[in-house]
Amino acid sequence: MGEEIEHVLSYLRIQSIRYKDKLQYKIQVSEDVKELYIIKLVLQPLVENSIYHGIKLKKGGQDYPD
Repeated sequence: MGEEIEHVLSYLRIQSIRYKDKLQYKIQVSEDVKELYIIKLVLQPLVENSIYHGIKLKKGGQDYPD
């Protein structure tokens, strides 16, 4: 799972550049969990979907540009 977390961190770095001050995140992962196995690229789509739906609408109900 450690490698999957690295994929998520890379994705979040890219999105931070894209969304600038609109995206803040914090990742906390127990060391025990990092040793578990997970199918490749399972976490990144979940994070992507969360970002899309989480910052889709800014105050005032206006969409962010893609």
